[in-house]
Amino acid sequence: MLSNNLLFATQERKHEIYQDQLHRLVLLDEPELATTLKHLIFTVKTCPQELLTALEQGDSNALSSLPAWLTDAVSSNHGQIPDEYTRLGLLLSHAVQSGLLELKGTYCGMVQKPQVDLERLSATLQPFYPQHFTFLYSSLDLRNAASCMDSMELPPPEQRYISLEEAPLIQQAWQQQLPEVATNRHLTAEAFAEVVKAHHVLALRRTDGTPYGVVVFNITGASLHIEALFKIPQAPEKQVLFKLVDLAKAEALALKCTKIFLYYNKAAPKVGALYAQAGFVRDPRVDQHYFLPA
Repeated sequence: MLSNNLLFATQERKHEIYQDQLHRLVLLDEPELATTLKHLIFTVKTCPQELLTALEQGDSNALSSLPAWLTDAVSSNHGQIPDEYTRLGLLLSHAVQSGLLELKGTYCGMVQKPQVDLERLSATLQPFYPQHFTFLYSSLDLRNAASCMDSMELPPPEQRYISLEEAPLIQQAWQQQLPEVATNRHLTAEAFAEVVKAHHVLALRRTDGTPYGVVVFNITGASLHIEALFKIPQAPEKQVLFKLVDLAKAEALALKCTKIFLYYNKAAPKVGALYAQAGFVRDPRVDQHYFLPA
């Protein structure tokens, strides 16, 4: 099966645009993100052996059980149903030509899966989503760092966390750092305010209290997930990334987390090298891929 399917926690946020016995297309609205694009979710199932056998034997009932957009491809392929990648391309063509799918209002994303041929998937999606961004996954194991906790002093809460009054300035700085909102999950002002209130936005501050570096994070189980880590534009301070990683590490240890993980854009290898110096280890099995329309 070929799929980038997600678990739909909120039913009203999904809109099913096509489904048959083997194929499904769903649009997922993500109102907490600063984007009007909807996430396209696809599922293309492996064809059951009995259906494959019936098609190869020329069973007209088997052919008629397939959706109309697929029957010509089966007929021209000597009764053999195309593989999942070919069918995904045919399905997207059908959805676009039928007016079911408006490409410019959507994007397609998935975490890399070992059973997916990424090169073939990229080629299949290229006519529809020609922009391909890859975000690389790295993690930092804290289980051997707990003994260092005493030497990692955390600032008091009023200095450590961003306040609601500071949120608009930080929101603007985040957007300046990461302008492509569909590929870095930049939060809307409303959603970001909730994250600030939850004390999930850390700050590095000057002696006058002005923030010059920020970490946006969330907690999943025993892991701290960094959503964004950036320096305030035009801030003159040096080595900010390492200081932010240390701040995130101290926060994670204080929250009893055993791991920190993050994604960074493959197009920024220097950033990846800095994360490696800070102790993060790449895991290519969990890379995040985004495909955007022209």
